[in-house]
Amino acid sequence: MDPNMRYQKFLKKQKRLTHKKKHAVKKGAAVLVIFFLSLCKKRCDKRKKEKNYKSYNHFVITVVKKNL
Repeated sequence: MDPNMRYQKFLKKQKRLTHKKKHAVKKGAAVLVIFFLSLCKKRCDKRKKEKNYKSYNHFVITVVKKNL
């Protein structure tokens, strides 16, 4: 195997790893957002505002769809 070929293989591997990392970060961000929103929802429950329920649920659904 010539050095150039080996280098190309290395680059491919690096690309794949960075791609995986990006996905992991996205998923982590989604989890954090959902956790944060669940806290917000608890506060909304206390206040019993219908408007907030709708916007909360809609937002969570869009976030989950984007990240899956």
